[in-house]
Amino acid sequence: MQCSAAVRIARIDQRIEAVPLDAAQSAALGSNSTFGLRVRRYYYDATDRLLEVSDSLHATGRFAYEMRLRRD
Repeated sequence: MQCSAAVRIARIDQRIEAVPLDAAQSAALGSNSTFGLRVRRYYYDATDRLLEVSDSLHATGRFAYEMRLRRD
């Protein structure tokens, strides 16, 4: 799918979860761990149309999540 410059991301939903890794995933991540962190992000436009999904897998100990919330 190709998006025009007029399409804007209005919302991103994100899920972070611990998941078991199989031997191939562990090897691909260069890790000996049997668990990793999966980060899935869903990108929506202003009409709640799903535009894109990203699915990332991280080795244990190689992922940090930081968030800052500010009320204006």
